[in-house]
Amino acid sequence: MSSTKVLVFGDISSDPKTAIAKANTINGGKNGPFRAFIVVGKVFTKNNFEEVNGALQDGSVSVDLPMFFTDGEGLPEDSATNQTDVVDIAPNVTFLNQWGRLMTDDFIIQNATSGSNDRKTAPTDILITDKWPSNLPRLSKVGFAVPQTAERATNNDKTIDATSKDASPLYHFSGSESFWEREPFANEAGKHTRFIGLAPFGGKQRWHYAFTLKKDDTSTPVNATECPYLKEDKVEEEPLKRANEDDGDPMAKKPRIAPSDCFLCLSNPNLAAHLVVSIGQESYMAMAKGPLLPGHVMLIPIKHNPDFCTESRPSTNPRHRHPVRFVSPKLALELRKYQIALKQMHPGGVVFYEIAKAKGVHVHQQAVPIPQEKINNVENLREFFIKEAKECGFRMENNGELRDDQTNYFRIEFPNSDPIVIKLNRQNPKFDVTWPRKLLAQWFFGNKERGDWRNCSQTEAEETEAADKIKGDFETFDFTR
Repeated sequence: MSSTKVLVFGDISSDPKTAIAKANTINGGKNGPFRAFIVVGKVFTKNNFEEVNGALQDGSVSVDLPMFFTDGEGLPEDSATNQTDVVDIAPNVTFLNQWGRLMTDDFIIQNATSGSNDRKTAPTDILITDKWPSNLPRLSKVGFAVPQTAERATNNDKTIDATSKDASPLYHFSGSESFWEREPFANEAGKHTRFIGLAPFGGKQRWHYAFTLKKDDTSTPVNATECPYLKEDKVEEEPLKRANEDDGDPMAKKPRIAPSDCFLCLSNPNLAAHLVVSIGQESYMAMAKGPLLPGHVMLIPIKHNPDFCTESRPSTNPRHRHPVRFVSPKLALELRKYQIALKQMHPGGVVFYEIAKAKGVHVHQQAVPIPQEKINNVENLREFFIKEAKECGFRMENNGELRDDQTNYFRIEFPNSDPIVIKLNRQNPKFDVTWPRKLLAQWFFGNKERGDWRNCSQTEAEETEAADKIKGDFETFDFTR
């Protein structure tokens, strides 16, 4: 099987000389040599073109391997508007025009510009586009490192979907505010496409990528998904109910919301990214929409799942056909780190509660700080909940700890006291998901009006200001940095 090593950088126009020197060093190092150096974006600006191009022409700056770039900003008008596919700018430096296509001895590379519905793209090995495909996050479970990248996923062009489908590249690159690599997905050539977003050179976010191009590889990666550009189903059918699984709802099976439409999935193009406070490896923290009080946040697993049992393994019991589901140790550890950090941020105490249902959408945990005026009376909060639960007819579990495979439950954890667990099954009355928030509103403020988040709704500007305040306060405790 033939293979070709390729080095890729994000936009290098902020410091092209240093970037080229870095590429030369990598090429000559233990991971080299490479057959090509690709820049996703600009090399020049109007302010630096004369100096950098002069250095490339006189040899004081040299590129040790063929270099290709895809954004002509900063180039002289005759080069930037040249109608040929490729324009040689300097020795070993080639500009791929708006729809520039080049076939080398090792691969075919194509640059494509958004906004054109009448351009057909032939199959290619490496595709570079100025924008992201509009449906790219669909079916993906990969989160975004920074909110701006999630916003970029909404600032896209559907024409790139068609371009990527036609080209069926093995690798598709585009610019980004942070590094983002999607799971490989099936393409129309019968192989798999890998999409990578690269940040600009020299920043804190990853701006480089190296890969080995294997053009004859037809194997299916273990984490591959279907093509996100195919017919977009709005819902995914809920799997058949597992044995002994019952949430007490006698209604027929309901459709489940897909990740692309889930308001808590980082891969959703319509995510309220301005609410995101911190992103870890397994989970992230975001300000609650319509917060009960300042500092009210949610801890959310990145994986789209109705409960915290995000992993599974085959059952050792031959009578059980279904796999055993369990909480990922990595997820549990990261959520505990977030809880510890929030407790340090709010020494007066934090209430954590969650509702996990097998027929839910995307599980999350609410984290609500105790108001200053209630800190000295916090020990009474648990007794208040117990009293209200009994009046509603709920049976509470003596052991507040959960099994590894637990689902269909409500759990609330209080400062300095044991948690309460209520199972959501036929032995208990129907559970109102707004009940815990209403009780907190009653205990905090003397009425349940704030128990409805819509009564606490804010404008986007107000949300952004409040979320930025939380980000600033949490920065000292943020273990993900």
